[in-house]
Amino acid sequence: ATANHNNISDVTSDNNLLQTAATKLSNRNCCGEEIGDRVEKAKQEALEIGSAAFGRKVRFVVLAILLSFALANSSTFLFLEFLFPISMPDENKIKHFDEFDDPYDDIKKDTIPFIQEWYRHNKEYEDNLLPPQDMSYNKPDSNHAAAACIGRQFSRIEEVVDSTSPAVVDMVLHSLGLATSVLARGHLANLLTEPQPMSELFAESARCVMSSPPMGHICLAAEKASSSGLFDLTQSNQQNVLAYFVNIYAVYEALTVAALYDMALLSELVANMKDLRVDREDYYTKTFSEETREFVTAKYRGVTRSFEILILILASESVAVNLKEAFQVNILEAVKLDAIIGHHANSRVGLALATSVSFEPVVEDHKLVWKLGKHWVDAYIAWNLSFIVGGMIPLQKVFNLFIPSVSCAASQSGGDDFIAPRIISLALDLMHLFRGSTDKTSPAIDAAMQLDLEEFFLSERDIDGDVLDRFDIVEGMGISNLNHTILPNHNPNEVEEMLYTLCDEKCHDGSWKATDSAPQANLDDSDFQVYVGIILWGTVLLAGMGLELLVWSLVLTKNGWSEKQELQWRLAQFVFPLFAATTLGLAIEKNFVALPFLVLGLWKFGMPETISYMYVALYDHTQSKGARFTNYCNSVGTAVHHSAATIPIVMFLVGVIPYDRHIIDPILILLIQ
Repeated sequence: ATANHNNISDVTSDNNLLQTAATKLSNRNCCGEEIGDRVEKAKQEALEIGSAAFGRKVRFVVLAILLSFALANSSTFLFLEFLFPISMPDENKIKHFDEFDDPYDDIKKDTIPFIQEWYRHNKEYEDNLLPPQDMSYNKPDSNHAAAACIGRQFSRIEEVVDSTSPAVVDMVLHSLGLATSVLARGHLANLLTEPQPMSELFAESARCVMSSPPMGHICLAAEKASSSGLFDLTQSNQQNVLAYFVNIYAVYEALTVAALYDMALLSELVANMKDLRVDREDYYTKTFSEETREFVTAKYRGVTRSFEILILILASESVAVNLKEAFQVNILEAVKLDAIIGHHANSRVGLALATSVSFEPVVEDHKLVWKLGKHWVDAYIAWNLSFIVGGMIPLQKVFNLFIPSVSCAASQSGGDDFIAPRIISLALDLMHLFRGSTDKTSPAIDAAMQLDLEEFFLSERDIDGDVLDRFDIVEGMGISNLNHTILPNHNPNEVEEMLYTLCDEKCHDGSWKATDSAPQANLDDSDFQVYVGIILWGTVLLAGMGLELLVWSLVLTKNGWSEKQELQWRLAQFVFPLFAATTLGLAIEKNFVALPFLVLGLWKFGMPETISYMYVALYDHTQSKGARFTNYCNSVGTAVHHSAATIPIVMFLVGVIPYDRHIIDPILILLIQ
């Protein structure tokens, strides 16, 4: 009996032990060691201190998470960026060269809307962009006075400067950034070794310019406005300046002619122009007013792009790019500047020129042929001369219009061969930068000439003064152009269609003027994509944190952590990889349905993981300091992880990050894990 009694007692004791173990195991399976325990501790404290005090604690918990999150992200960035470079970048993937985007979209946005508004505001231009043409100068004797005027101007120049100077030619070459160019020096060998007479070159230019009625009448208009012309050649300082310009004229002609058949030289000139861009733009920033700086910077970039297009066309014998558009934009930039100054007559001629360019050039035997016609080329040179003299850009740029390869294109080929030498000579002129005594590497020239040149180029920086001094001359030249240019008198439909087509609906954002003052109005398209991505990133983070707060409050106000919540928690963890994969696939396809999958997946359907960690870290005094610090790190680490995982998804959605295996691969590793 005693034995039986002892056996019964042992069985009872064993049953009690089994029941206790089962209860503990059941409780453990229900509420878990992790999130369930933390939630239950918070619920117990809420019952003890009341809802108001508990709410304040919860708000402090959220604030602590956000502040710790910001601090952790900043510290991580500083650590990785400055203190611990994890890996060295692949030098072969870094662009060790200067690169700039195609400038024409920005130029269009800055230029076309202004011209459209200017054209529509002046209603008389819509009826007659050009006035009825006076055809009297087509008679045999009608151009005698105009031709005589041009002859006088070239004679005046030759009387002062009848030959080149090797030292000055070397200075011009240095100012072009070509001092060490073997190809350029080879083509200028005669000019660099001994003085070359200019009589033949002047005679050729004069003969070609005389064949242009608009140029002859411009000459008469300029003489009428100022008897001394642009240079007072009785002054020695003006003579020195003119001598330098004559040497520029000789160098431009030699290099332009050579580049038309020497592709190696043409390639070197293109590369040189690209290499000099940053230096020239830095000079513009330090030298010119904002309006002029913007114009010359855009001009340099636009001509650089046109120069690149030219060599591609000549090398491939096909016009695969839109040179017509580039040339029209180049003209319209100047039209805008003329209109701003008030030279409206010349602006009208420029607008008619741009509208008349209605087709692309062709390539014949590696020569660029653009059948614009003699009248168009004559009108272009006369219009451009008036624009340059207008004072918004340095005056020395006049001389690249008179070199025979440019000025004779109309008379010798009917204008067919005009565009290539014009691009080359314009590119050379933009590359030119005389620094004078500030450049210690420049070759030596006559001291008096150098001083006179420094004073002249310094005076050319006074744009406003030049505009006022030359206004009457340029106004007379512009009116002469308007009255003697032979171009189609385009109707408003043609002008508006040309401007609208150039815009390609890219330069009219349709915004209110008030919105243009917002900071994001200054962002370009790629930066705006990043801006949208950052907004989405913040939205996802706040949505995830808000979802945790919602579930946290629901759990605490009801029955606490139960088997139902435990099952939901395990289910959320189980489906996370599936949700993550779905999010990734949708984001790659730029489908914004990825966002709800992202929030539900990362934040486990709102299970209060981040909040519960931070709560026990701050308020559970029964734990050791080490345990509380561990919970704090878990909370901040979870927040940082979720924010980092969100970044590639939202950047996929807005198109900042392209679909790339190197970005996808790390995410796949997490899915496998």
